[in-house]
Amino acid sequence: MSTDQHTLSIGLLELTTQLAKLHPKILLNQLNNDLDSLRLSYNYIWVCNWLFNFRSYLRIQNLFDIDLFELELIGYYPTSDIINKLKTILPKHFKSEKIEDAYNSLKDGGAEIETFDSLSIIEKVDVLYKLLHTISKYSKFRNWAESIGLVEDLRLDPLNSSDGVEYFLLFDNRLYKRSVTFNSMEIPKKRKLTTDLPDYKFEIKEVKFELIFKNIYECEEFMLSIKKSNRPLYNELNRNVDFIIENEIKKRKFLISKNKESQIESLLATRKKSSRIEAREAKRKIEEEQERERLQEEEDLKFTGERRYERRSLRSKPDFEVIQ
Repeated sequence: MSTDQHTLSIGLLELTTQLAKLHPKILLNQLNNDLDSLRLSYNYIWVCNWLFNFRSYLRIQNLFDIDLFELELIGYYPTSDIINKLKTILPKHFKSEKIEDAYNSLKDGGAEIETFDSLSIIEKVDVLYKLLHTISKYSKFRNWAESIGLVEDLRLDPLNSSDGVEYFLLFDNRLYKRSVTFNSMEIPKKRKLTTDLPDYKFEIKEVKFELIFKNIYECEEFMLSIKKSNRPLYNELNRNVDFIIENEIKKRKFLISKNKESQIESLLATRKKSSRIEAREAKRKIEEEQERERLQEEEDLKFTGERRYERRSLRSKPDFEVIQ
């Protein structure tokens, strides 16, 4: 990485200069260590890839970005655009399919959609995986994907592969390394123990994902580290660098706009709260004044009653006294 960790040595100067003026440099979700293990789970990668490629099927047309999605998952925003839309749209979609098993999967996924907010992040992802995976089995979805040329996106195509290791550039800015290991082949020690049709099982033992980079700065660091050792992968990444930077710029502009909206909403809410406080204070003063007037009226009535009693007492006395 360059001397200044936020100054890039890769990509068009025009783009890197524009990115350098935007904040934050490193997004809050990328500093959250609680998401590290989640990012390596198959369900999470599958869900994010599905939403990235096929969200228009659910009529979610807004910008889908993996970082924005993670910010919503950790509750960074008071309101979650993507998640709220999924909560609204998915139940309707399952009902429209008229397939009982499909709609029941909403309950089998771990929780009712109404209780989605109370789930942990992992549980939320698992529910979304089950629902979206069910949708992907529908002929309606398959026909739609084929009609617009997206059927190939149902599977991941590696950016580069060699020696059982594949690299995938996902969500426009994250590079994943997938390693597949198979069960070891048992080779007979003696030739006479071999058979004409050996029963070899080429079963997958483990599929392991590793997140190589999640932003343009980590991308630069990785590219510099493989410039000599893995030139084919370096060249593939180099062809995508400007696109990655453009994506970084786009999401930060979106975040700036989103933060301004949140500030305005907070300001309006504060003003409304202030107005409500002022209204309550005015009401309290009016009620206090009315109470004072009531008490004063009672005092006046009491005083008036006492005066009347005194006057009646005076009128009942004789006009002269008898002198003994």
